[in-house]
Amino acid sequence: MQTRQLVVELQTPVSRHSRSSRLLQQAAPRNPVRVGIIGGGRLGSQLAQALMTYGDVEPQELVISTRRPEILVKLEEQGVACFYDNRRVAATSDVLFLCCLPSQLPVVAEEVKGHIAAHCTVYSFVIGVPLPRFKQIFRFSNVLKPEFSWRADSAARWEVSKDVCSALEDSRVAGLTCPLPPQPDDCLIQTGEKWAELAVYIFLNTCSDLQLSWEQSLNLANTVILGQTSTHPDAAVFNTENFTKNIANPASPFPRFDLSLVTENDTPLTRCLKENAAVRRLFTRKYVSIFDKFYYWKGIKQVMQKK
Repeated sequence: MQTRQLVVELQTPVSRHSRSSRLLQQAAPRNPVRVGIIGGGRLGSQLAQALMTYGDVEPQELVISTRRPEILVKLEEQGVACFYDNRRVAATSDVLFLCCLPSQLPVVAEEVKGHIAAHCTVYSFVIGVPLPRFKQIFRFSNVLKPEFSWRADSAARWEVSKDVCSALEDSRVAGLTCPLPPQPDDCLIQTGEKWAELAVYIFLNTCSDLQLSWEQSLNLANTVILGQTSTHPDAAVFNTENFTKNIANPASPFPRFDLSLVTENDTPLTRCLKENAAVRRLFTRKYVSIFDKFYYWKGIKQVMQKK
């Protein structure tokens, strides 16, 4: 979401008037990501709530397709459109989450294949279906299938009686969900560097879809993902060698990266995220800041953890 807003600001010049004038009269319009969820059970409904709470997704930017929309009354009351039309959701989403049962996947695939927008990123949370099979039945390759592992003692660290949003109100828990933690053995949920790597490539694909040059894309990546600013620059930054060696023209965009190939193979970025401690530190700090912003807005006081 932050990426698209920064792009709007780049493309919407603001004159140098007073600060109040810029904020009140010439604010850049919102350029939202359209998010779709297929499956409105416990996973789909909690995902929707988490996206609105922590992901800067407005209710009107989110749609859910489910066989039983009547059970999602609370989400509908917040302004989320809930209905049963998988094809419509797939055709109108920039990001699509699949939260259906494995037994329902063939039917869903038959309904949506050929209707998913080429630029859409699909996240599959359907268990028991390997990525190659998914690509085959959906005829679509821009797919992510997260692989999670849990620590055996995770119940002692995460109060399992809470829903996801409530649990993440604890900064200690939120920090332990980061894919590039300073101390991986302490993680509640382990996804490895590959999940963070995929997030970076999705970001660059989004920049290419928005017709940004590779130079603009790198600058935004360092701002949005690593938290870099012009007033507080850091030596640890992403550069072109982390992604490709074939771009000669600074005005041209990055090539669109095949996410399934990134999932299945090492890339130039793989080594950077595994070995560059400074990049990992900045990534983690930016990740945690997302939750810190929420705590500030909601007035949730956090207990400082001993280092």
